[in-house]
Amino acid sequence: MKRFLLVVLVLVLLLAASGAVFQYGREPEPFPIGSESEAPLQPGPKQVQKYEVIFIDDGRPVNANDAAGDSARHVEGMVWHPASNAKGPYPVVVYMHGLTSNQGEGDYLAEQLASLGYVVVAVNYPLTTLLAPGGPNIKGGVNQPADIGFIINSLLRQSNTPGHELEGMVDGTRIGVTDRPLGELFSS
Repeated sequence: MKRFLLVVLVLVLLLAASGAVFQYGREPEPFPIGSESEAPLQPGPKQVQKYEVIFIDDGRPVNANDAAGDSARHVEGMVWHPASNAKGPYPVVVYMHGLTSNQGEGDYLAEQLASLGYVVVAVNYPLTTLLAPGGPNIKGGVNQPADIGFIINSLLRQSNTPGHELEGMVDGTRIGVTDRPLGELFSS
């Protein structure tokens, strides 16, 4: 029995040292070129621009979470959109991550959606992201709908602001919110 446990221990240590299984896992094989599965992942015809964004809501605080709170909500993330020379307005997709997730889960698909003619915004919600001060807190999820409303209103203001990067880009009648990782939008 001791010999068996020793062999198992050695194998576990070898795998851990290589990092192949525990750190990186196994990468999926790419879809065959020209296959039906590959088609939805092809970039669209529009050039894509992106920029980092911080939405600051002075009207709502961030509660303390085993770390100091804040008198304003700072919601940081990224916006992807068709290049400025592409005429809008475009529908909007807001990504709402779950507990311990983050805005970067589907960057490649956000870029693809923008290439197809969408404005996409993904942010780290203050208390539910894995990077939250004091750790993620499920109670912070009750604030995400109001954060999304603030983000949508901010995007609409930016779209109506002459000279802003999003000027004329946001279609206020076509706005969607998803809580599924952006990678799942094409899988169902």
